[in-house]
Amino acid sequence: MAPIEHLVSADSHLVEPYDLWTSTLGSKWGDAVPRLVRQDEGGSKLFFTGIEYIEVEGGIIDQSSPDAEIRALQKQAASDPDARIKCLDIDQVDFEVLNSTWMLYAMRIQNGDLRRDCARVYNDWAAEFAASHPERFVATAMLPVDDVPWACEELERAAGRGLRGAVVFADTAESQPPYRREHYDALWQVAVDTKSPIVLHIITGNERDPFTLQGDDLEEAAGMTISVLAECQPVLANEFIFGRVLDRFPDLRLMLGEYEVAWLPYFAWRLDQLENDYPEGWGLRGLKRPAREYALQRVYHCAIDDPYVLDVLSAVGNDMKLTWGSDFPHVRCTFPRSRQIVNDMVSDLPDDVAAGIAYRTACELFQIELPELVGA
Repeated sequence: MAPIEHLVSADSHLVEPYDLWTSTLGSKWGDAVPRLVRQDEGGSKLFFTGIEYIEVEGGIIDQSSPDAEIRALQKQAASDPDARIKCLDIDQVDFEVLNSTWMLYAMRIQNGDLRRDCARVYNDWAAEFAASHPERFVATAMLPVDDVPWACEELERAAGRGLRGAVVFADTAESQPPYRREHYDALWQVAVDTKSPIVLHIITGNERDPFTLQGDDLEEAAGMTISVLAECQPVLANEFIFGRVLDRFPDLRLMLGEYEVAWLPYFAWRLDQLENDYPEGWGLRGLKRPAREYALQRVYHCAIDDPYVLDVLSAVGNDMKLTWGSDFPHVRCTFPRSRQIVNDMVSDLPDDVAAGIAYRTACELFQIELPELVGA
């Protein structure tokens, strides 16, 4: 196979300035807003997410490069669009879809009014960031959906500002209706009307991210990591597939962010089992298409460096909706070797399948027109 022609990351990240919310919402919410704090006098820097704390030095942003200039540029590129272009060029990535970092964590804020205020501030900042280089990146909106009328209005506003898609809760809190309820149907319709993909991204649901652990709590890191990386599976099955959301909204586009793909063959088998082998009284039959097809054809997936991509495609078929994401600038990101990593990932695949993973499927999902592809 020839080297891939283009490369589009369907899941990269901004890292918001530490003062984004203090400068805009501090007078209203005071110390409740996400902000930079210190653990103690002379201690580690922590970022307060609005509910939990994360160490920021050598933590969330990758520091693995032996080149000090590259490390500094990567850190700068987290919130500086011009520095980010330099990183894209080094990494040979044509285009990025940008998700949040701190606002992902802030989706767990308990005060709904504060959470919505924080999301709106983020959306304005992200729109301005993306608008600085629309030929190289777009950004998604952050969308708390506990207030559906607000979420509908904010999604329309965000789309009008050029944001492309929206990250919602990976799962709804127990105090909120589950996604399968018609309570959310107005929102799904707005997503369809604005051609906005809905993204379920890790750490925006009920499972706590292990990066927020310190001290003795780190004993829970292994189990917590497994839980946060699997939270989408019951939500996808119970709410969007068997909960008939995808049946009711055949044009709704749903994406999973940072969940990788190695779990999909087992998940598809379990969907078959649920649909065909369990009692009719469970209400799991009568979907408009086989359950596994929703998981593989209606839902878009994203691999970063998952070593089982070839095995997954062999098991479930080359026509699943699969994209690639760099996760830049986080600790697992593929920078500055993304082009080589993706080439290695897809080298044994047919050219059309490889191109789909490398850029075509992401372009389809997020309505991206690479200049080289216009008219192709």
